[in-house]
Amino acid sequence: MAKKATTDDRTEESRVQGFKALVDSAKSNSYLVEDANGEYRYWNELSAEGKIRHLAADAAYYNVPFEPFAQEVCDTLNHLPPAAREEAALRVAFHIEGEQHQIAKLLPKHERLEPYPLLDQLRDTLDDYRRTVAALEAEAMIGRAFKETVAQTVRQQDDSPAAIKDQLFGATLPAPTPEPAPQPEHSQNHRHKL
Repeated sequence: MAKKATTDDRTEESRVQGFKALVDSAKSNSYLVEDANGEYRYWNELSAEGKIRHLAADAAYYNVPFEPFAQEVCDTLNHLPPAAREEAALRVAFHIEGEQHQIAKLLPKHERLEPYPLLDQLRDTLDDYRRTVAALEAEAMIGRAFKETVAQTVRQQDDSPAAIKDQLFGATLPAPTPEPAPQPEHSQNHRHKL
């Protein structure tokens, strides 16, 4: 008895169809795609490494299982000798590991002794960033509420600078009374003149 197709099966099938349509589009040579060395070429001019990288990117985009991707790579590179196919695959793996290492250098250092997968590092860094942004947004909201409270108080009260200062910081103490300046003393020689 045949197995009845489930929603997951249909979803996977549509992802594989999307992947194949994207690959067919690239293979049509109607536009340039990036090769492994960063230059743009038509599909038929791409290196074997460039073709594998492009197929892997398309497979990742559509989140297809490994088998359709592997079959497409085999079909695409079947004209090459096995050693050339192997070298292209090794170059792709080497390049991807190098890129991941460079990405990891951009992330904050970690103190773990055990391996810390790049995806987990990135996820943890983004979680820390989101928490920081949320805290800053909360502080900004408190600051805006304080400003609005001050503005309302000022509108309701006397708008003289002294009144505003009193409202914000409490009543001020009266300024101290300055002491009288000392008077110069007269010398005794000048006391009596006749």
